[in-house]
Amino acid sequence: MTEQTQQLSVHFKHAHEGVVQDALVLSRTPPVRGLMRSTKNAGVDPVDGSTTLQWRRRLETTFISLMESRPSYVQVRYIGMADGGREIVRVNRTATGLERVVPELLQTKGQEPYYAESQLLGEDEAAFSAVTFNREHGQVDPSHELVIRSLVPIFDHAGNRFGLIVINIHYAEFLKNTLGTFQLPERTFVINSFGDVLSNDPTLGAMEFCERDKAPPVLPQILADGFMSESEEGTVWSEEDLECFARVRVGGAAKDHDLRVVVRVPRDRLLADARAVRGKAILLSILIVLLTFVATAVLAGRFTEGLQSLTRSIDESTVHGHPPVLPTQAGGEIGALARSFQRKTQQLEESEARSRAVLDHALDGIAVIDERGRVESFNPSCEQIFGYSAEEVIGRNVSSLMPEAVRIRHDSYLENYRRTGKRNFIGNRREVVARRKDGTTFPLEISVSEIRLEGRVIFTGILRDLTEKKAQDARESLIEELRRSNSELDAFAYVASHDLKAPLRVIENASVWLEEDLGETLDEEGRENLALMRSRVKRMEKLLDDLLDYSRIGRDEDERYRRLVSGAQIMDEITLLARPHPGFIVEADAAFKEAEFLLMPTKQILLNLVNNAIKHHDRQSGTVKIGYHDDDVAPEITVSDDGPGIPDSYHEKIFEMFRTLRPRDEVEGSGMGLANVKKFVEHQGGTIAVRSGGARGAIFALTFPKVQQSKEDENGASRVRYGT
Repeated sequence: MTEQTQQLSVHFKHAHEGVVQDALVLSRTPPVRGLMRSTKNAGVDPVDGSTTLQWRRRLETTFISLMESRPSYVQVRYIGMADGGREIVRVNRTATGLERVVPELLQTKGQEPYYAESQLLGEDEAAFSAVTFNREHGQVDPSHELVIRSLVPIFDHAGNRFGLIVINIHYAEFLKNTLGTFQLPERTFVINSFGDVLSNDPTLGAMEFCERDKAPPVLPQILADGFMSESEEGTVWSEEDLECFARVRVGGAAKDHDLRVVVRVPRDRLLADARAVRGKAILLSILIVLLTFVATAVLAGRFTEGLQSLTRSIDESTVHGHPPVLPTQAGGEIGALARSFQRKTQQLEESEARSRAVLDHALDGIAVIDERGRVESFNPSCEQIFGYSAEEVIGRNVSSLMPEAVRIRHDSYLENYRRTGKRNFIGNRREVVARRKDGTTFPLEISVSEIRLEGRVIFTGILRDLTEKKAQDARESLIEELRRSNSELDAFAYVASHDLKAPLRVIENASVWLEEDLGETLDEEGRENLALMRSRVKRMEKLLDDLLDYSRIGRDEDERYRRLVSGAQIMDEITLLARPHPGFIVEADAAFKEAEFLLMPTKQILLNLVNNAIKHHDRQSGTVKIGYHDDDVAPEITVSDDGPGIPDSYHEKIFEMFRTLRPRDEVEGSGMGLANVKKFVEHQGGTIAVRSGGARGAIFALTFPKVQQSKEDENGASRVRYGT
């Protein structure tokens, strides 16, 4: 009983130490230092050029990664010392998931008690706050959830206090989760010095947490017998039960925050085994005395012979590694002993099989080494990480999995630990460089714990390959940089378009004024030159407009990009907007008219292709046809004409920017039309190609992913999405 209570207290102490370790690890992550540097340098990190926003997003991602694996963590924050203790980064756990708090909703926490408590901590020190209700904007949160906070201060390189890492833990859930991983068959209580009580009754399968002013009806007898004293551990007998208690010293700014764990066992059940053993012992003694007088010599000989045979079988199995041949079918004590030994052996094998199954199916690598650094266990995840089989590694020094420079330091760590007992690497989660079988190096996260087993020391390492995480961080950084670059390009295209149009308008107006001022003195050639100048100005303005439209494709979507309409409706608008010459016919087949499409950009694409077919036609009359074919995978829209056609050598070139097949003096255009069409199509996940229509004409074929319509939203508006 006492040992179980002590183990439970150690279990709770380790759980609290794990929270402290999480806070310390967060305090040492690169985004914490990056935010410090960028904040002090006008929002730009002088080391790598990252902005404060980029470092904030990276730290939010780090917070989210931690909280995903810690369900009792309700908030993780980085609080600055400036502006009255204003929050710099904050992630909340809500009913719908983890939420990044935007800067406008960050709060100042300089008046909170835990903020003042953190001022007493030095560098790399951590503590817990008192257990209190969560507060938002200075008021108790309506949920009335008790929280405990892990605090770690942040100092800059000059030793000045810069900020504070705070982890808010849902206190009741934290205690329940910790107790739930330590299965005890007895009634258990966990009580803090504020009067909050967690009780667990395994017979009912019920675990209950009661706040300080709502104590449960069944409390441990120890509370009435000086439990709240400074005693580290003890026991109390009552008429019905035995209660063992132990103190869990958590530490921190709240000096009275220590926990007490209490295990209760009914007196009758505790003494039942002893009574049963005593009864069996008395009965067995009587039988032995009687049998001794009857056949001492015969029974002693047989018993000795059977016992010797059993001992030999066990010894041989130990030497040769095969299962012992036990006389389990024999009667008497030898048979009972053989059956008991067989049951214990099976239990040990099952226990080892369960442990092996846990190791073999763990997602993280788990390795066990002795105090000399030799590998004793190497699970399949380790094999996958390093490329070695377990047989290749077991028995070798673990430093063989490290680069040469790291290997030397690691050997010195072990030697220093054996000599001084100082733990430089035990109990901490660190990032190191490891080496695979093929010689390549990679980043590895490792946490090492020490286990003392049967008079010797072994170390268990939990290993996680950080290659993908590092790559993901790099991808996120690149995506953020691309977003910024695209935003700058959009702004440049817009400004350039407007700024360049101003001198063009001046040139156009000047040509008109010049023509008016010269009047009759201007000859016909001069008028043609001025008209040519104005046409060039119009062409340049059209080119600037097309360039601006090209840069906006896929960025400035409006409601029309999400609305489904029939092909017939699109044809009505195309016929109205295209305004073909009287000799031209624009028509669509029945399949196109009956099908449904996204209004935009389908209308823009088809209108551009129809106008292009009419503009480049070599006759005064012709036909443009729009067709549709649905094969349930990638529906195809075709736009065909009976014009002069496009040579095969130009089928790819016509989609390039500023590319025209005829001089602009013959056909007015910017050369951006088909480039815009291709960008529209590819942005929607489709493809476009041109093929010859035979002796004359050309056919443009467009394929799009199928559009699927979802249910109507609460306002009755239809929403759509692409899908194949």
